[in-house]
Amino acid sequence: MSSSPLPPETIWLERSTDGKTFEQVASASTNQNGEYQFSQMENNAGSYYYRTTYQGSDIYYLSSSKNLKTNVRSADLWINGPNFIPGPEEPFLITGTLRTTSALPHETISLERSINGLSFKKIAETNTDEHGEYYFWQTEKDTGSYYRTFHSKYGSGDIVTSDPLKIDVVLNLNKALDNEQLKWVVGGANYWFGTTKMKHYGIGSAQSGPISDGQKSVLITDVEGPGSLQFLLVHLCWD
Repeated sequence: MSSSPLPPETIWLERSTDGKTFEQVASASTNQNGEYQFSQMENNAGSYYYRTTYQGSDIYYLSSSKNLKTNVRSADLWINGPNFIPGPEEPFLITGTLRTTSALPHETISLERSINGLSFKKIAETNTDEHGEYYFWQTEKDTGSYYRTFHSKYGSGDIVTSDPLKIDVVLNLNKALDNEQLKWVVGGANYWFGTTKMKHYGIGSAQSGPISDGQKSVLITDVEGPGSLQFLLVHLCWD
């Protein structure tokens, strides 16, 4: 056995569902410091075992690491329903279930929020009920895309985090344009939508999606005359 790093050598990652029978699932080479790393994902909840092995060489013997047991829990997270899209200041319900092969009751769940899907900050905390389920009521002040994820440190010390849930907060065009009577039709290369991030009066305005040269984004409505029609337009252009 060597007491110094062995670069570059091939290391095999082996996986088992019972801690006894292992199969090779991946390989990696050691770096100049003799270090290696693996990234793995499991699709189903349960207990899994991993170990690394070195097949040896003309100089060094075959060796294996100790078994690493990993408990994988499902990390479901969803909002109200599959077709629900909240508006600004409109409450929405985030709910999910924490489980391994069975529900995990009375576990602490932390809800985390992000505006870019990368950097998250804890905003709320609750406990799972007897069925392993949890609930958070949330609101967003402005239109846009927001992300939620949950983080839990299970009783055994294992930590689980859900995949980020993207939440699009949308303002209805009638509310954005301060007119509930007119019917608005959108079309073109990129649709118009309501936003609270730019307004002259009321709660918001309508904004077109980005378009390229030669493209158009269309917002149409019908009115009966004679009469006077006024509107405000802001044009943003980038080279």
